[in-house]
Amino acid sequence: MNSTDRFQAWTDGGWRQKTGIGGWAYVMKPSSDGFVQDEKSGTVYPDDGPTNQRMELLAVIKVLDALPDRAEVTVYTDSQYVASTVNEGWNIKANIDLWQKFVDASMNHEVSVQWIPRNSVPEHERADELAKAATKPGLDKDGEEG
Repeated sequence: MNSTDRFQAWTDGGWRQKTGIGGWAYVMKPSSDGFVQDEKSGTVYPDDGPTNQRMELLAVIKVLDALPDRAEVTVYTDSQYVASTVNEGWNIKANIDLWQKFVDASMNHEVSVQWIPRNSVPEHERADELAKAATKPGLDKDGEEG
C-alpha cells in the first residue's frame, strides 16, 4: 500500500430535536498531503429517523464509502458511542442497520477510529460547522437551500 492510500478523516453528526432534522459531515485528507481536503455533509429528515448517535455513525460510514478500495483511514470522532463501540466492543443494541453498513463499508479498508474532544482541531471544528449547517430548516432533501 502506498502513501496515497492512507487518509485521515474528522467526522461529526447532530440532530435538532425541535425540527427532527439530522446532519452529518466529514473532512478528509490524504495522510501524505495535509493541504488537500474533501468535505462532505448531508441532511437527514425526520421520516428517516435521525438521532445524534445515528448521525455520528452515518458520518463515519460516509467516509468509508468515499475511500478508494483497500485504503487505510484513521477516523477522528467526538462520539464516545462510535469510538467505544468500535474499539471496546460495546454490545450493539441500537442502530443495527447502520452498524451493519459500517461493517460492510469497512470490509475493504483498514479502519482505525479514535475519540477526540469536541472541536479539538480545526478539521473537527469544520466538520462540526458542516454538520450543524446540515440540520438547519430550509434545506431541501438534497441539502440545498429552498
